Amino acid sequence: EFKERLGNMTLLSDPRNKALGNKSFIVKREEYKKETRITLTQDLVEYSDFTKDLIIERQMKLAALATKVWDSNNL
Repeated sequence: EFKERLGNMTLLSDPRNKALGNKSFIVKREEYKKETRITLTQDLVEYSDFTKDLIIERQMKLAALATKVWDSNNL
């Protein structure tokens, strides 16, 4: 149910993304630490686990950020 939600997704360079596939969050987090150029991915390093509640919380934060970034008054 939460797998395809925006809050459960992040950006990784292509080689890392393919290598990680469906591995656990703990395994992925170690790779997130190496993705230093992408702030959205670095933010996930702070989590010790990734639950449904955290996915919902992150999705709400990303939605709020998107409305600021893509505000038509700033385009």
